[in-house]
Amino acid sequence: MLVQYFRTGYCMFPQLTLSGDAAARGLEHGQTLAAQIQATVELYLRLFDRPQADIVALAEHYSRVIREYNPDNATEIEAIAEGASLAPWQIYALNARTEILNGAAPECTALYFARSGILGQNWDWLSALEPLMVLATLVRPDGHWIVTLTEPGMLAKIGINSCGLGVCLNILHQPHGNTGVPVHVVLRAVLDSTSIEQAKQEVLRSGNDKASHILLADAHGECAGMELTTEAVHTLSPRNGVLAHTNHYLTAGVADPDPESTTRDRLSRAEALGAAADEQSVEDMRRILLDTADGERSINSRYRNRDDFSGMQAGTVATLIMDLPGRVIHVAQGNDPQRAFTRLEL
Repeated sequence: MLVQYFRTGYCMFPQLTLSGDAAARGLEHGQTLAAQIQATVELYLRLFDRPQADIVALAEHYSRVIREYNPDNATEIEAIAEGASLAPWQIYALNARTEILNGAAPECTALYFARSGILGQNWDWLSALEPLMVLATLVRPDGHWIVTLTEPGMLAKIGINSCGLGVCLNILHQPHGNTGVPVHVVLRAVLDSTSIEQAKQEVLRSGNDKASHILLADAHGECAGMELTTEAVHTLSPRNGVLAHTNHYLTAGVADPDPESTTRDRLSRAEALGAAADEQSVEDMRRILLDTADGERSINSRYRNRDDFSGMQAGTVATLIMDLPGRVIHVAQGNDPQRAFTRLEL
């Protein structure tokens, strides 16, 4: 196990490398990031804003759902809890935080250039997560590796793997129940896959009852946007070599979020800038994701108070650009449009 701290812009955050089986990875994850995991759990327990008994019951329900979906995932979650000196239900709740919150969240702008295999995303969420986020590398015993920009204690979020498969996430807004596998667990299954086709099957077998968009892409120009609803999964294809998504459903007939949201403005701007990106380069992706031309409705979002999240501030927490053919990532923390990126060859 290796932990390094590297500077991105004005701040530093950990790059965590874990290897071994699920139990070993989880235990080291929990022990190494115990303080960050505990802070993240405390943050979400406040955000859930419901009696603890209700959260415990939901977490225990999801523990059964996750174990049925992938027993190793449950083993890893419980090992994280042990390492961080927390109850297992707390880490199950953390990994199901999107489904438990079940509400509108300002996440995110994602974009794929099919011709160059460049995939990128702004992770837009609470400012409190900026100093807590981690870039985690997980190496399985068979040599397959994943690199994911995620929250402490979570199995995965956005990232890339050794097969040149990448994934991004947009939270969508639609009331749903709790029968499906939590989306962050599904993202881990995607990154554990060796092809887009396998990743698609992992998404499909995770069940519905979620509201998210998962953008799958690979080093060969193949991609698929998968919009998850309470009842079905709808697949999107790129237009003119670009697939962009924000936080509303693009599938006709599926309910849209609050019309006052910035999601349509961000999508329109991203699509226009993407269509004008002749080279479809990393620099083109950087320019799009750092764009501030529309003020408070920009792709790159400054932190603003959110009444729907107890007055906490939300905005662009980080930007991740993945060169899938080259197995290179570029990561920047925060939302300063002048912030520097750290380049990491994987």
